[in-house]
Amino acid sequence: LDVLHVRSDLARILRSLSQTSCPDCGDLCRQLDDDQAVELLQGEEAVSARSLVVAPMRLTQPPTDSVYDELVRAGFPRVLVEGQVTRIDADDAEGRALTRRVSRLDVVIDRLVPSEATPSRLGEAIRNARAMAQGQALVRIEQDGSERWFSRQFSCRACGWQGEQPLWDRWLEGIDLLDQLDSEGEPDRANETRLAGRPVWDLAGCSIGELDLWLVDVGEHAAEDRKSLIGHCRSKLTPALELGLGSIGLWRSWNRLAFGERTLLSVAVAIASRLGSLMYVVQHPLSGLDDSSLSRTLHGLSRLVEAGGTVVYVDAAPTVVAKAQLVIDLATADADSPTEIPPRSDGASEGVLVLRPRPRSRGGDLANLDPGLELDLPLGQLVCVDGPSGSGKSALLGQIARALSGSGGDADYAIDGTHL
Repeated sequence: LDVLHVRSDLARILRSLSQTSCPDCGDLCRQLDDDQAVELLQGEEAVSARSLVVAPMRLTQPPTDSVYDELVRAGFPRVLVEGQVTRIDADDAEGRALTRRVSRLDVVIDRLVPSEATPSRLGEAIRNARAMAQGQALVRIEQDGSERWFSRQFSCRACGWQGEQPLWDRWLEGIDLLDQLDSEGEPDRANETRLAGRPVWDLAGCSIGELDLWLVDVGEHAAEDRKSLIGHCRSKLTPALELGLGSIGLWRSWNRLAFGERTLLSVAVAIASRLGSLMYVVQHPLSGLDDSSLSRTLHGLSRLVEAGGTVVYVDAAPTVVAKAQLVIDLATADADSPTEIPPRSDGASEGVLVLRPRPRSRGGDLANLDPGLELDLPLGQLVCVDGPSGSGKSALLGQIARALSGSGGDADYAIDGTHL
C-alpha cells in the first residue's frame, strides 16, 4: 500500500464516496458543510415541498422566559411543537406554555421551498440553525411530516444519530491488524460502510488487481471531480498490473515479498512516478530472477529508459548482459586505462567499455576501483555492469551513487519502493 503510494488517495476516496449506514435506523450517515447541505437539498434530494428549517436546541434544563425573550429579540419568534408551529413572542404565548418542560426546543428559522429558494437564503437558514443548535439543522417537510437532518457533524440524515467520522487513515494504517481492530470495534463500523455496494472491510483481503476492479465500479457513478481522483489512484496501480503483479495483496509487508516481487514492484513504482531524466541503479543481480520475472523486469526497465531515464544494473549472466544497450565490463586483465567502446557485433549490445580495476588489497577491500577513474556514462540508455566475482561491480555502483549525491556521502541509489 505504501510502496504504491495509494494510501492517501484511497483515504480520500473512502472519505468522499463511501456510504455509512446508521446503526439505529439503517439510513445513510454523512458529514456536510453549509454549502454541501444546500447542494444536497436543491440537487440530489430536490425537496420541492414547503419545508421548515429548524434549529433543534438541546437544553440542560427547561427553557426560561429569558431564553424565549432572547430568541424573539434575535428574530425567531416561532417554535415547532408536535408538528405544529406556535409563537413564543408574548408571555402568555401558547408556544411558551407547551415547551416549559422540554429538553429540546425546536426553533423555526425559516419557512421555504428548498428547491425554489435562492442558495443564499437556504444557506443562511442552515447556518443560523447550526449556530444555535451546536452544528445541527433539521428540515421538516410540511406535506408529509418527514424530517431530514443536515448536521455539520457526522450523523444520520433520517434520525439524527451522531457518531465519530470514520477514521479512514487509521483504517488504512491498521486494517491488517485484525486482533487490534476486533478489540476496538472498527470492523463493525467498516461493515456498516460500503463503497460501490461492497463493505469497506473487504479491503482487508484485496489484491492490487481486485482494488483496481473495485475502483472501476466506484468510478462508474462518481461525479467528474471524483473520477479524476479515482483515475489518479488507478494510474499508480496500472504499471504494477502491466508487470503481472495484480495478485499481490495490498497489505503484504514489503519484507515478506520475494526478491522478484520487490524488484518488479519497485520498477512499477518508478514507472508510475512519470519522472524523466532520472538515473536508476539496480543493486542486485537480475539473473537471480526466474525467467518470467526477469523478462518482465527488463521490460519495465526498458520503459524507464524510453521515458527518458537511465538505468544501470549489475549482472554477469550472458543472457542478461545481452539486453543492455551498453556494457561496462570490469575485466581482470591489467591495463592502465579503459579501452575504447568497440563496434557492436551481431546479437550483442551496442558497445562494451572495459574498465581495468586495480589489484585488490591484502585486506580484502571490495572498493578496488582506481579512485582516480574517470567514466563517461551515457544517459538515456540501459547500462549493464559486467565482470567476474570480486571485480568491483558493486563498488562501481557505489561510486556512481556517490557521484549522483554530489556530496560523497550515502545515496538511495537502488530502485527500492520503500525509498521512492
